[in-house]
Amino acid sequence: MERREKLEFNLRRFIRFLRQLVSNGKAIFGLTIIIFFCILALFPHLFTPNTPLGRDPETNGPVARKFAAPAWLRYVPPSLGGNPDLTENLRIINDPGLPRLDYEGGELRIQTNYPQLISAAVDQEVGFPFAEPFPRYEEKNGSLAVTFERSAGETYGEVRVYILKDFVYPFTGLAAGFMANIEILVSGTTHPYLGEDYL
Repeated sequence: MERREKLEFNLRRFIRFLRQLVSNGKAIFGLTIIIFFCILALFPHLFTPNTPLGRDPETNGPVARKFAAPAWLRYVPPSLGGNPDLTENLRIINDPGLPRLDYEGGELRIQTNYPQLISAAVDQEVGFPFAEPFPRYEEKNGSLAVTFERSAGETYGEVRVYILKDFVYPFTGLAAGFMANIEILVSGTTHPYLGEDYL
């Protein structure tokens, strides 16, 4: 009988506590914050596919550097522990499945010391998939073909071709690292010179 009385007493006390808690707006607000972060901690897979020690499914690389701070600390004043110089993952090439030049509506531009001999355009015959796959990128059939045309018997010195991408780096801090994957298929007539093959 004594155990039942204790149970009833504790139940009445808990109900009174809940009534008092519900009547206080600040208490409800604080409890909501606690519940929200408990849900984030217990069920993170419902909100993001990333994990602090896992890999970013978009780049197939690490989510961040070791002990990286959350990006929202950029917006917290430094006096409160914030850091305006924090960076985060940034996608530089938006459409690697179909790398087009700017005059074709793409994001890349070409620069060469022999513009009269060099041309570039999308080649639909050589395309996806990459040897190193990039998750979450749209697969398209096409690669950027750079063509060097010269007449038979003509020789040139060093021919340079640059494929450039201008982008805005929106952070004030230095990047922890850069990660890129470039795949090149070279075809043409080769000529040996000093132990090396040249096109």
